[in-house]
Amino acid sequence: MMKTFIILLLPALLLCSKQTLSQQIKEKRHVKMITFLIAQKQLPTVDDTSHLATLEGYMFDRVIATFGNKLNKATLYIFGSNSAHGKHYIALEDGKGIALLPTKDMPDEIQSVLDFFKRNHATNRAMLKVLSTIAESYQHNMISYKPKLED
Repeated sequence: MMKTFIILLLPALLLCSKQTLSQQIKEKRHVKMITFLIAQKQLPTVDDTSHLATLEGYMFDRVIATFGNKLNKATLYIFGSNSAHGKHYIALEDGKGIALLPTKDMPDEIQSVLDFFKRNHATNRAMLKVLSTIAESYQHNMISYKPKLED
């Protein structure tokens, strides 16, 4: 009876720990994104985020592409489109960590994206999809957030 109970309990514990680990990874990514936005001066102070446990409901982040296998998964996110500032940013997340790039600097930062593709063996189709989405985001930022010229 005890062996049966342990055998039935073990998968439940593994599933629970996997969900907890997934949530912790997501929260770490969100904290890194908030820190990045403060550094970019898009969130002036930490007080702007004090009421937020995570970015849910405040900053939309959307997966552009995922490739690789379960052990070596690579994901590209676009984030910032529903936030107060509305500017878009790209997040590159893989086994090496997470890199955050402003799309307004994308002509200068494109090599980082290409290195990410190479490191994670992205398919041509995935690369085309990602580059197309990044280009749309770059255009959005250039049209919507032109630098103000001083008189």
